Amino acid sequence: MTSTSVNERTRRVSRITLWAMMAVAAVTWLLFLTVGYNRTSADDPRFTAPLLTDVVIVVVILFLLLAMAALCWAVVCGMRRGETETRVMHGVPTARIALITAGGTLLLLLATFVLSSSSPILINGAEYDNAFWLRCAGMFVVTVGVMLLIALGAVAFNAWRTQRLNDMQS
Repeated sequence: MTSTSVNERTRRVSRITLWAMMAVAAVTWLLFLTVGYNRTSADDPRFTAPLLTDVVIVVVILFLLLAMAALCWAVVCGMRRGETETRVMHGVPTARIALITAGGTLLLLLATFVLSSSSPILINGAEYDNAFWLRCAGMFVVTVGVMLLIALGAVAFNAWRTQRLNDMQS
């Protein structure tokens, strides 16, 4: 099997996996928000207990486990390849990009944890005041938002650059 066909096969599997995961996430959230979302709790009628909360939690845990398995597989494959791969591939500094991405993500997580609020909040009529978990929740929510904005910016820049290159070639 040639390197090109392996890369194309990998690309195809990655694309199918991405779309499948996006479909599962979208269907799960759609069902969560439309089926039994405003159901009251049996223990206390002042509280809400959405019907499909357990399904959302299971899907998130499944995605987390799949991500950890993919990470372990990538690390093992990378270690088996050893130093045979170059740090620059086709003129692109892949090692530097990987280091900047990992370091930037860790710095963003740390910054959003430090800057997140730890003031108590009211959840279903009860005050929640555990500062560590409030900061963790804020950290993940803000980090996801910032990373989505960065991804949108990268997609927009790439689309603009591709269009510009196509215009130049015409």
